[in-house]
Amino acid sequence: DPFRSLVVPDPAPQVTEKGRVKILTSAFGYFRKAYAQSEMAQNYLKSWGLAKLGEEVGYHDGKLSKSLQARLLKLDIQPSWGVGCVVFPLKNEAGEIVSLYARSVKDESTQRHFYSRHRQGLYPAYPDPKTTKYLIITESIIDAASLPLPDDTAVLALYGTNGLPAAHQKAVVGLPLLHEIILF
Repeated sequence: DPFRSLVVPDPAPQVTEKGRVKILTSAFGYFRKAYAQSEMAQNYLKSWGLAKLGEEVGYHDGKLSKSLQARLLKLDIQPSWGVGCVVFPLKNEAGEIVSLYARSVKDESTQRHFYSRHRQGLYPAYPDPKTTKYLIITESIIDAASLPLPDDTAVLALYGTNGLPAAHQKAVVGLPLLHEIILF
């Protein structure tokens, strides 16, 4: 049989959820440091009125170490993913980074938005269940980040105009004291 000699490689090792969080947290740490050194990324966010995002934003300068590139590849995230973009973390219910969103600082119409593979999590985080007044649901992460919020108001960004995914619905249902939802 001529096919007996073919060697079939083992499938790529599966990364546990804990491993995923560790890799993405490490990558976002790198992106945060790169943002602090990128005048272009900082000016881009200033143009949106977002100069004070602090540690909740990063920048992919395209200079990832070989080690970090290898770890991201375990999550099926190519080293070229999101280069030249500001980067935002998407978080699970425990507040851990489980996905990334990147937006080009050049605002190119054909390649402006990037989500990491196997997208999950919410931005800026799962809303506090004690929210008693309003939940503002925005179309985008940039919109959510730019809103000044009064007390007892939470914000939640959708993944663009792709509807209301199950994770978002779960977060809304988890707000029993909520009086009103505002679509922005």
